[in-house]
Amino acid sequence: MKNAEREASFSEQKVLHPVHLFIACLEEKTGALGEISLKINLNKLSLSDLTGNINGKTQSEFFSMTVTKEVVQVFESAFKYMKRYNQVYVNEGHLLKALLTDPP
Repeated sequence: MKNAEREASFSEQKVLHPVHLFIACLEEKTGALGEISLKINLNKLSLSDLTGNINGKTQSEFFSMTVTKEVVQVFESAFKYMKRYNQVYVNEGHLLKALLTDPP
């Protein structure tokens, strides 16, 4: 989550978007995405351009900065995946699945 906030802090709007979560997942060097991160060349600037318009801003207990409503929805879905797999911590796999499969 700190990596996502760091990416969002570089943005013009200073608001955390789902794409910042995605970039943070891809930068993870351990766990499910460790090997992927070693094999891809991530162009963060082109991904950051996907932030687009803000459809609604809110605060989240998980972040120290303003987030979009889509980020809150992604985390709600990630928590559902975590519970479905009988786990106690949300990991990058839950987050990535929520980002890729749930509509914004």
